[in-house]
Amino acid sequence: MENYKLFHSISKDILKDCNKNDKSDKLIECISLWFDMQLFKIISALNIICQKEKCKIIDKKIYDIVDKILKINCKCKKTMTGGRLGSAQYLGMNETMYSEANIGKDMQNFNIEESDLIRQQVGGNSKKYEKIIMKVLNTHLRYFDIKMTKEVKDIIIYLLIKEIRCLKEEMVKSKGINLKKVKSILKKHSLIQ
Repeated sequence: MENYKLFHSISKDILKDCNKNDKSDKLIECISLWFDMQLFKIISALNIICQKEKCKIIDKKIYDIVDKILKINCKCKKTMTGGRLGSAQYLGMNETMYSEANIGKDMQNFNIEESDLIRQQVGGNSKKYEKIIMKVLNTHLRYFDIKMTKEVKDIIIYLLIKEIRCLKEEMVKSKGINLKKVKSILKKHSLIQ
């Protein structure tokens, strides 16, 4: 099966802003294979527990059992943290970023007669990623002849999208990406322990 080739566009997107020392084709194939294998490992583990429980649909209960055993999660250290409330103006300071001189482009501007979109997407490729991940996920589910609830599919898709962002951030920070460095980074980011 060559499902990994479906991940090529995601891999290209991850490497887009990186300083590459090796041929891009090798790096893209390595990252694409890694994503496919991560997804396959998760579905395989879910399938084993599903067979043990004698069911044909992977639900949240089955996912939680596998998650407890394998600790499926993104290895990103970055988490959201809180900060102070309000802007500098709240504290009585002058804040130039909110002045009329710093207006910028209106991102909500749209013409309903010219477009069927209400407004443009602001940042991110997560919808594109979701479609690709869903396609490969469904291929793996057909291979095992099992079904999965939408809730579990959403959890897995969110996990992989989060991992895409983390990998991209780490690879952009690296000085010169080569195949050895990519393999090292991917090894640290394995979703299943």
